Amino acid sequence: MSIPRSILSKRAHVVRVQTLYRRMLKQQMHFAVHRSVFYEMADQTRASFEKYRNATDPGIINAALRRAEQWLEQHQHPDPYRLPDTEGGSKFQRNAPPRQQILTRSMESFEG
Repeated sequence: MSIPRSILSKRAHVVRVQTLYRRMLKQQMHFAVHRSVFYEMADQTRASFEKYRNATDPGIINAALRRAEQWLEQHQHPDPYRLPDTEGGSKFQRNAPPRQQILTRSMESFEG
């Protein structure tokens, strides 16, 4: 049983919009000094997404999504927060475990 193409394309669109919304909120969090400032920015973002919630014209929808993606590109934070253990973080690959290849060689020297 195959899923109708219209349902798949609708789901892909929903995922695209949700991802874009989350990315915008995360980006705004980098610039917010206090939670109250972030909440105001989040309310504005939500209102801009809600404005096109019931739009059915693909041209209008794509234009709105393009504008949101352009906003994201233009408002990249110069020094975004990175989790310490992720790439670019202060603890990235610090005390990384040795490669398996090195461990095997050292075990062979003890056995032989």
